[in-house]
Amino acid sequence: MITLRTDDGTGYIVDWINMTRLTNAGIMGAAKQAVASGARVMVTGIRIRSVAERRQLAPKFKGDVDPNTVEARSIRRVDDSFSWPPSPGAYTLNCDGK
Repeated sequence: MITLRTDDGTGYIVDWINMTRLTNAGIMGAAKQAVASGARVMVTGIRIRSVAERRQLAPKFKGDVDPNTVEARSIRRVDDSFSWPPSPGAYTLNCDGK
């Protein structure tokens, strides 16, 4: 998770991939430096589903949802020193039922 604040002061939580995936991709060190406190970054993504939408998919969902949470699709430092665009095969779904 990354916490960021826009120029107008609005706060967002960015839900990024887990640290194991960053480590396995060989970019953990660069990622840590890229999103260090004070770094200017651009994030594209989608807003997380509301509680009502989540309960439609998972009726037993009991948690809360911060409406300012974004699921990251790309992260880039404004100075272009780092970018993270997921490759098309980065998220392979396991649909074999195991």
